[in-house]
Amino acid sequence: MIIGRIDMVTVLCLLAALVLVIRRGRRELSRDAFYPFLLFLVFCLLVQLSNVLEWTQITTSLDTLEDFTEILLPIFLLFFLYAFQQNHIQNELRQSEQRFRSLVEESLTGVYLIQDDQFRYVNPVMARIFGYTTRELLEERRPQDLTRPEDWPRVQENLRRRLQNEIKSLNYEFRGLTKNGDCIHVEVYGTQTFYRGRSAIIGTLLDVTERKRASQERERILAELETKNAELERFTYTVSHDLKSPLITIKGFLGMLRQDLEDNNAALIQEDMQRITHAAETMESHLDELLDLSRIGRLVNPPECVDPNALIAEVLALLEGDIQRHPVHLEVQPDHPPIYADRLRLREVYQNLIENAVKFRSDRAAARIEIGHRPEAGTTVYFVRDNGAGIEPAYQEKIFGLFEKLDHDSQGSGIGLAIVKRIIEVHGGRIWVESQGAGQGSTFCFTLPGRPESESANEF
Repeated sequence: MIIGRIDMVTVLCLLAALVLVIRRGRRELSRDAFYPFLLFLVFCLLVQLSNVLEWTQITTSLDTLEDFTEILLPIFLLFFLYAFQQNHIQNELRQSEQRFRSLVEESLTGVYLIQDDQFRYVNPVMARIFGYTTRELLEERRPQDLTRPEDWPRVQENLRRRLQNEIKSLNYEFRGLTKNGDCIHVEVYGTQTFYRGRSAIIGTLLDVTERKRASQERERILAELETKNAELERFTYTVSHDLKSPLITIKGFLGMLRQDLEDNNAALIQEDMQRITHAAETMESHLDELLDLSRIGRLVNPPECVDPNALIAEVLALLEGDIQRHPVHLEVQPDHPPIYADRLRLREVYQNLIENAVKFRSDRAAARIEIGHRPEAGTTVYFVRDNGAGIEPAYQEKIFGLFEKLDHDSQGSGIGLAIVKRIIEVHGGRIWVESQGAGQGSTFCFTLPGRPESESANEF
């Protein structure tokens, strides 16, 4: 009875072990589930051999074996249930891991796992953002290699804080470096996790370079729009004020003309007509200048590399008559660096500045005008300097406004410097005046951006 029960159990276990071996070979059974049944198989074989060979020491102790079997069999049955449960859990974990990996691999954002200052995992998107393969990032690159040197201390500190669990998670931006050396803006999110029993960081990374550029462009446009709106307000006020004066003059003298016509006073009629004509000419001049100012926003010609030395000589030739009528000592520095600009508009700039220097020349000392350039903060400052009337600091911004004149008895409408300022700003440059005050002379300076890198290196 005992032998029969043992044989039946042995046969059943042998069949179960055979199934387990097959499933293990197919990797359908985990190691934790396989080895308990292997031990059970060995036990059953020993029992079977004791029956077949009738080993003396074993057969004389069948009662002991029966007791031993009755104790051990439930234990192995429990192992059997435990092994199948573990196998089921392993299969679920394996499927869950596969689903997670598929999700991460197909993600639209970069995913990374960092431990010991090394990438332990990166998905294809992460590699593609920086221009590497996943193998290169895992085997040859560290987080520092993908970060601009100026930003690395901040990134390193954020990694440390998360690894030490000072903060649960963190979202921030930094500048990255691609494989070919390009700078990109990335946004990262990371949180602490555990990988193989030790602290690590898992997170996502998104390339926000285009978003950053769009944001900067939007800010530039908004700033430009604010400037334009402020300029439009000043323009509207100036036009309403400066064009209103000739209209009032015309209206006033039309009334006087009507009265003089009734009185048939020919002399006064002629004087009234002259004043009305002068007011109309003043209005026409203002309108022409305003029209010219409005056109500056649209460059007459495409920008080109201009030789300032030749351009200055051309302007001085145009102004030769005016310069010769006044005792002016003119000094022009040689070797002006080339300027990338609209040549006609740049000629207007030099012509206006030189005309002003001649107009407001010194009456107390020999008039002197210097046209030159100087290096400053990595760029070139071009200037026109005189020893003439000078400008008080309080008026050094105001003189660039529309129809602004410090000397109301001087010729011109006062729009020249406004035109110069508009030309320079349309080119992306800056203009200002340097003066210690009245009678101390003035230096009008301007800068212009260099030639775009995409243009040909041939300058002339």
